[in-house]
Amino acid sequence: MLLDWVIAVGCVAACFVGGWLFVSSSLLQNYDDKETGVQILWSFTFAFSCNLLLLVVFEILDVIDSSLRSWDWHITVWVLLLLLVGVLPWYHCYRTFASSGEQPGGAGVLVLRWS
Repeated sequence: MLLDWVIAVGCVAACFVGGWLFVSSSLLQNYDDKETGVQILWSFTFAFSCNLLLLVVFEILDVIDSSLRSWDWHITVWVLLLLLVGVLPWYHCYRTFASSGEQPGGAGVLVLRWS
C-alpha cells in the first residue's frame, strides 16, 4: 500500500517538475518578467492533466490499489475543476487589473468585487 502511495504522489510530483522545467525553459524563455505564479499554476494544471492520463494507464494495467485509484480520480478531477473554473480565471483577472495600474492590494479587491 505504501508503494501505491509513492507511485501516485511521485507521478504528480514528477509531472509538476517536468511542467515547471518546460514552462521555464521553453514558454517563458524570451520574457524578462517571469511570473512565479504563472509558472506554478501552469505546472499544477499540467501535472494534474498528466495524472488523468496516468490514471487511465494505471486502470488498464491495474498498477495501484483500486480504492487508491478511485480516491486519486476524485482528487484529480476536483483539483482540475477548481483550477480551471476558479483559480485560473481569478488569477487572470487579477493580473489584468494589476497591470492596468491598480495598486497590488486594490487589484485583488477589484477582482473580488467584480466577480
